[in-house]
Amino acid sequence: MRSWIVLAVFGSLCVFVHAQCNIKDGDLSVPFPNIENEAYESYQMAVEYTLPDAGQTDYYTEYYDILNRKGRVEAHQAGKALTYIYNPPTYEAWDLAGWNCTFKFLNDTPEMFRDVQDDWLYVPDKEGNAKKITVGPSAMLKVAYDKWYNTVNTSTPEVFYMGEYESEVRGIKGIYWRRCDGEKSFVDYVFTGEKYVNPYGLKDFKTLPLRILFGGIREGREPRFSTQQYEIVLFQPFISDGLRPFDLPRGRGCKRRDFSEDDDIPKPPDFSGQTLQFSAEVIYQTVDFNGDPNEFVTYYNTLSMALDVRSQLLAYHYSPWNKTAPKNEPNVVAPVYTIFDMLHGYLYRYNLTDGQCELIRERTFIPIFELPRGRGGISLTDPEVLFPNDESVFLSEGINRGLRVNVFEEVSYNYELDNGDEFISIPKAIITHTYLQSYEVERNINSVRNALTQVQMRFIGRLKDRVMEIVTMNFYGFSTEIRNRQNTFNVKRCFKNDDDYVWITLTFNADESTLNKIKQDVPSIQTNVLNAITMGSELNAARIPVLEVDFSGALYVTMQVLGKPPVLLDFLPPEEGKKITGTKEQEGITDVDVCATKCLESEGVCWGFSMCGAVCTFGADSSAKVEETKENCKLYTRKYADNFDRSPGNVLNLGAQEILPISNVEECARACLNRTGYRCLSFDHCPTEEKDACFLHTVHYPNPKSREKVSKRSPSCGHYVRKFSTEFKKNAGKRTVGSKIPPLTNLTLEECARECIEYGKGTCFGYDFCQENTILATTCILLDSDPNKMRLAPNPVCNNYFRTEIVAGPERPYSNSYAGGIGFLCFLVGGVVGTLIVFGIAYFRVNRS
Repeated sequence: MRSWIVLAVFGSLCVFVHAQCNIKDGDLSVPFPNIENEAYESYQMAVEYTLPDAGQTDYYTEYYDILNRKGRVEAHQAGKALTYIYNPPTYEAWDLAGWNCTFKFLNDTPEMFRDVQDDWLYVPDKEGNAKKITVGPSAMLKVAYDKWYNTVNTSTPEVFYMGEYESEVRGIKGIYWRRCDGEKSFVDYVFTGEKYVNPYGLKDFKTLPLRILFGGIREGREPRFSTQQYEIVLFQPFISDGLRPFDLPRGRGCKRRDFSEDDDIPKPPDFSGQTLQFSAEVIYQTVDFNGDPNEFVTYYNTLSMALDVRSQLLAYHYSPWNKTAPKNEPNVVAPVYTIFDMLHGYLYRYNLTDGQCELIRERTFIPIFELPRGRGGISLTDPEVLFPNDESVFLSEGINRGLRVNVFEEVSYNYELDNGDEFISIPKAIITHTYLQSYEVERNINSVRNALTQVQMRFIGRLKDRVMEIVTMNFYGFSTEIRNRQNTFNVKRCFKNDDDYVWITLTFNADESTLNKIKQDVPSIQTNVLNAITMGSELNAARIPVLEVDFSGALYVTMQVLGKPPVLLDFLPPEEGKKITGTKEQEGITDVDVCATKCLESEGVCWGFSMCGAVCTFGADSSAKVEETKENCKLYTRKYADNFDRSPGNVLNLGAQEILPISNVEECARACLNRTGYRCLSFDHCPTEEKDACFLHTVHYPNPKSREKVSKRSPSCGHYVRKFSTEFKKNAGKRTVGSKIPPLTNLTLEECARECIEYGKGTCFGYDFCQENTILATTCILLDSDPNKMRLAPNPVCNNYFRTEIVAGPERPYSNSYAGGIGFLCFLVGGVVGTLIVFGIAYFRVNRS
């Protein structure tokens, strides 16, 4: 069996073989050196050892932190580089080999010591000193000191000072101590003598260890391995500046043990529910096993993103790589600005080169950073990228761009990269997050505590053996507030015609004293006006790109309001040769936009319409059905996914009522809406699944008290919850009389429907949803009586909704007038006046040519 106790000797190999432990002339009055007392809070040492039977020399380097009781041993054995890091205070240890990191407990045998004796293990004798456990060459010196200290005043001392060493060690005269290791074996510990000048210029430093020799016949070892000689070629009573040997390495997938809430272990900050804005430089490279570049080039790019939770807007900008460029001449194509209205489901994409704007109706949008050479794209809203979950473990503290940081890491297997209509699976991805420590702050106008400074992703297994892909995102300007909001979410480029927008000026009379007090509050006025408008109407902040304030004799607020997107974006692409029958037809309509608008404004819920020449027919009645025809007809169907709200990246571990092999999300949504044997209230959908991609459920979401864990995380998957408003039948322009429940204000249509569904003080049969032209906000009136006993009265600003079992189509994300009634609360006029001013403006339209 191979022994790890091997030594390469400089100069001649001196072997002392004694038949027994000879301690003649030994002196007990000279204390054995205590290396911890000699060191300055830490030490590092290097040892080499040559196997007597193999002609093989192994090298070891050890680092030890006396203050924090941490250790590290690096070994080079037969061409293998092995590292062992251990932390006695937490009883953790790690074996590092190549790109792998294996977690162990402190009592597990290190890989580099697996086939050897325990000479390099020091366990203190006294209870309560477990934190002082030492693994490595220095353990031999600590064992000897304890033996001397514990036996020097007993009748059976074990360690003796023997005086000058019998020969020079690498040209250095030394002194030594001997320990009787058994009846026929001994250990000699050789140190520099008193006249030796240490190389560090330390006046108080007394002696350096030079050699440790095990001699004689050791019990339990073959005779040829009984003699073992370690050359200590370096002992430095401190760790060199700039080294951080006890930090767990990044990108190896190191794990930690489970910690309790009482343990003082940093946790990653949670930015998942907050507004975010940041920019980042992104570097992509491939490296070999030694960390050297594997390709001729390193790819560099930049990106910026803003996510406003309150207004539900997302802006994203970067320059995609040119996939057709030569391998060694990479370049990027024209930068593209993308703004996504999450609330209403509209995507604005603007190309800076040709000035073209693309407007798309999308229920979801995932900002993707595409890797060069067509190697897939990273979803920036994937929880594992920007928002690490509970599987992310604290590795260590560190330094990033000169700032102190906390480093977290997680390992993801079969990680998915976006590749258009399909996904690329990475066998193993190691994702490292770096956050500022609590007392570090970036010096910028919107400094954030624990700001994200770096995300590094390592992809292993998809390229050739021993090649790793590394994506490094260095963040700057990380903020939880939106800077320069109007420019960040500017969609004005997509509205070039005069008919695409209107200018609105609000005038508020105020005396000169009041105007002087509020002149310094322009940003506050703009913010509060904008927030009030978006809260009290259907307008999104992106549709108000300009908002100016003037104080010339009064308070003037001037806004540019952009029109809403075309109504046809609410419908799927037309199907040729199909028409709707069995319902009322409207003749004389040749414009498909007009037919679509009438469908949306019709009583009941219109799920689609057909155009046959100048005949418009829309399906808003239960008698309507679809038939194939040879006439020149087209069928337009509402987008079924509009009935659902999506939670991206997750598939909940619910027992599905039905599982269908449907790969298209619209078809899965349609299947959920059209179930007749049960009421489908949500579904999970994963387009990457080859089969069983659509899971239908009879609940909206799990009960919070018994919520089951997510069974799958992927940016392509999603849990789709049926909107509460789809459970009601609409009676347009009507309001009930006689409800005893106090009205609710400032609610959206969806929030009003949810209040009715979750009403806990009896039965809610429906609700009235009203928004008058000049009222402050919307009004939601829940109905607590049987609809058959209530009277409906006409009301031009209200719509009535009664509970029903099946509703076939969704509500439109915007109302059919281009800008809803805009009422709003404005600002506090200083702390002195303290008067809340309420303003309102009239209903208006924007016509599109």
